[in-house]
Amino acid sequence: MDSVFLSFSFRDTTRSFLTEIESLLEDQEVRPITGKVLEGRQLSPEIKRLIEGADAVVSILTPEAALPDGTYQPTLWVYRELEYARQVRKPNIAIKHNQVQAIPGEHEFINWDPQSSCPTLLRLNSTIAAWKRSVGRRVKVRIFPVEIESVIGTNAQTRYRLSRAERGEVGRWKPALLQSEPGGTFAYLTGVWTDSFIEIMIEAGGRRWSSKATPQSLHVVLKEEV
Repeated sequence: MDSVFLSFSFRDTTRSFLTEIESLLEDQEVRPITGKVLEGRQLSPEIKRLIEGADAVVSILTPEAALPDGTYQPTLWVYRELEYARQVRKPNIAIKHNQVQAIPGEHEFINWDPQSSCPTLLRLNSTIAAWKRSVGRRVKVRIFPVEIESVIGTNAQTRYRLSRAERGEVGRWKPALLQSEPGGTFAYLTGVWTDSFIEIMIEAGGRRWSSKATPQSLHVVLKEEV
């Protein structure tokens, strides 16, 4: 998981809290995305694209319109962005100000008391960590032998498959980005769990190269001191 779309009201009441959330995401090595530069309150195509391009969505529901029972409606455009995230099946969580009315349905949310944000941030940190565990991480794999770089060119089709031997799970083949860089040729893979075995297949010019299912172990070579 690389990015989270943050949906919030652009008011001073959320600014310091938002800064804390952005710091939390940075600590988790997750990039925050916002629609602030668009300066709009409608669910525009630009906002939809930002939500679709993010790995998950965090919405901060703050008080907007007062209700007869003393609670408040949330900021409507923030709620619309949350609903859209659910429609496109993005991992999502709502952070609900404690004066905002209960969220309809059975969706999980995190309560937020502006006088004490620490419990909210701890819950959010746990949620982000759980998302990252569930989707895996992005890894960079160096391709050997070195000579393959001169053969495959830029039109190669690269695929990878993940398996988890202890669980008896074998995934489907998925496309990977193959890139020639200083130091060799590298494949970029997403959704890799720490216990995954990796298989890579490259096809180019009517030829095919493939690997065995390889664990992600770190090889350390020792040399005897003289």
